[in-house]
Amino acid sequence: MRKVYVLLTIMFLYTGFVNAQPSTYRFSDDIQKDTTASDKVKFNSWELSIMGGMQNYYGDLSDVNFFPGGSMSGKFNWSAGLRLRYNYSRYFGFQGNFAYGKMSSQKESSQDYFNGSTMDFDLGLFINMTTLLNPKKYNKRWYWDVNFNMGGLKYDAEAFDGSDNSIGTSSDFITNMGIGTLLQYRLNDKLDLGLDVRVNFSSDDLVDAVAKGKSDDAYGHLSLILGYTFGKNKEAYKWNPMDDELAELWDAVNKNSDNIDSLDQRVSKLEAYHGQGDETLPDDDNDGVPNEFDKSPNTPEGTLVNFQGIPIPVQDSTQMGNGGSSEAAAGSVLGSVFFDYNRATVNRSDFKGLASVAQYLNSHEDAKVKIVGHTDKTGSDEYNEKLSKKRSEKVQSILVDGFGIDSSRLEIVAEGKKTTLSDKYDDVNRRVDVIVK
Repeated sequence: MRKVYVLLTIMFLYTGFVNAQPSTYRFSDDIQKDTTASDKVKFNSWELSIMGGMQNYYGDLSDVNFFPGGSMSGKFNWSAGLRLRYNYSRYFGFQGNFAYGKMSSQKESSQDYFNGSTMDFDLGLFINMTTLLNPKKYNKRWYWDVNFNMGGLKYDAEAFDGSDNSIGTSSDFITNMGIGTLLQYRLNDKLDLGLDVRVNFSSDDLVDAVAKGKSDDAYGHLSLILGYTFGKNKEAYKWNPMDDELAELWDAVNKNSDNIDSLDQRVSKLEAYHGQGDETLPDDDNDGVPNEFDKSPNTPEGTLVNFQGIPIPVQDSTQMGNGGSSEAAAGSVLGSVFFDYNRATVNRSDFKGLASVAQYLNSHEDAKVKIVGHTDKTGSDEYNEKLSKKRSEKVQSILVDGFGIDSSRLEIVAEGKKTTLSDKYDDVNRRVDVIVK
């Protein structure tokens, strides 16, 4: 009996600890402590169940003091009852039980037996183990709890020897304490079907009308249970329903699933373009810009183009005064290199564009360029200025170390997020432009 009290105390303390956790460790305060939820979040709390099954006896006139307990040939120890429950939250609640049944058992060694009846009622606490162990799974079909109960037992019993002679009677109203578990399956929003197992420890050794042992008698119930949840709301606490805000968010995600799939495809193509994917995007005019992003898809081979595939305008040689070679006009964008979010690493696929820049600089020895770094709008001005400078320096180092361009012809400019190219597409803002001075 002492062990049962200790176990009950531990479960009470554990339940209190779980419900007292700070909100930083919980998914939502409304989900964990529904008494503070808004008026929109309301769930059914009350349920009434009918129980019917067999009654188990553990005591002096029994050969088996563990499940399924003592029995007697030709007798069925039945019990039936009602249970009323109130779900205080998703995690625990309170219950009241009432049961009436018949009980009998025979001791094979002595042939002594007894017949009796029981009527018990108790109040208790139940803990929703399904939600406690898996709080992020909502609208469950299965339910499992453990429960602890204290109450009273009214019994009447008469004992007989092997010759059917009465050897004693007993009738009393005593206290008892029980522990049990319940497994249920959700049939619909209102009905559920389950199996209930309880063991009750009485405070008397005369439940079988015989006092032979050193411990008090015990008995239990093994019952099928049909439960009905009543209330005007659709969902019930016991099945761990979603709160309104989470349900609305879930619906929104489902409605936008097509858009998400489309976005995923676009991201895959961009990853391939930047050398991160497995696929290769076609480039029919071999200008270094894939067809999908090329606004001038049929430029002649060798034409100098910018990051959109548009030919870079050049001035006539008579205007440049450099001995007859053509040169791009000042301010022309020779090419652009794009970067991943918060990164300053040049993707391998951008080397082709930088090779075109290097070819231009090698064929125009007097030309100089500005390497202008940009970022998107995320983050502070100071951080973005540093990031854009790192990107420009990375492009400069590739032109110097990889293509042999003199660093004195390359000017580093860090624009940060001052001059974004698009308010809608951040990926084009994270770039470095190589511009003719």
